[in-house]
Amino acid sequence: MQVILQGSLRHFPPAELLRFLGGGKHEGTLDLQSSSGPRARFFFREGSLIWAEAENASDVVSVVAGALGFDGAFALVDAVVLPDGVDAQPANVEAIIAAAEEQIARANSFPDATMFRVNADKAQVTMSGDEFKTVLRIGAGKSFKELLPDSGKSPAELTSLLRSMEERGLLTREDPKPPEPVPEQTLLVAKRRMASLTGDNGEVHALLDDLYTIGRDPATNTIALTDSSISTHHARVTRSGDSFTVEDLGSRNGTFVNGEKVTAARALADNDVIRFGRMILIFNLAREIRPGETTEREMRQRQPS
Repeated sequence: MQVILQGSLRHFPPAELLRFLGGGKHEGTLDLQSSSGPRARFFFREGSLIWAEAENASDVVSVVAGALGFDGAFALVDAVVLPDGVDAQPANVEAIIAAAEEQIARANSFPDATMFRVNADKAQVTMSGDEFKTVLRIGAGKSFKELLPDSGKSPAELTSLLRSMEERGLLTREDPKPPEPVPEQTLLVAKRRMASLTGDNGEVHALLDDLYTIGRDPATNTIALTDSSISTHHARVTRSGDSFTVEDLGSRNGTFVNGEKVTAARALADNDVIRFGRMILIFNLAREIRPGETTEREMRQRQPS
């Protein structure tokens, strides 16, 4: 048994992998592992999905439905060995995916009036690009019906993303019911202008709180950067209203903004390039996203000072 293909499901989503194997007449066993623990296996012969299995799934469509939201890793091996007592049941991959998406939409879509709000207490959590865009769209609060048109996703895909964010504490959800007064303090926190630090690996650190410490030790820093060039306590970013400053904490390799060494608290502007040791992050001030726009920024190359 030999691994012939492997990678991250963030770069190669499950649906694309299944279509690739079905459309290319491939043969082998595809193992999908979710970052949260669940696992699924798919058996292919000449491009047909002949069987699939996962815990708590009774049929192939249910296995695919459960796996479409996986965000961990995958591996394809060249062997096809069905579990004992299982007979091959060749099926068209596109038809199975369509049935799985319908099952997800039917069972899991939120009602149109379900409301979502950003949980400011989780501002230090690292978010993916999709999650960060969704946080910006939600702002002080939006319903599922309001989020769907600009999301670029199907109801099932958006539901899966929102559920994942809710489970991680990034969002709070209110099911449809008679409206209740929202505390004024909550509204003020939610309406504060957001900012972010984005690494060249695509990780986005949202900045909502008043103070963030940056360093190599994850236990004592709000944002942990594990590169050896980062000091244990390297720098801090401070917020005052809608303004942000960065300050070096006597780090070994220094902090630089747009190539200039930080020797005192320095104000940050949108698109500033900040270098902590060897690590480069882009500072962005958020604004309202319009349909067709993206929050992704082009990385600008800077020569180390």
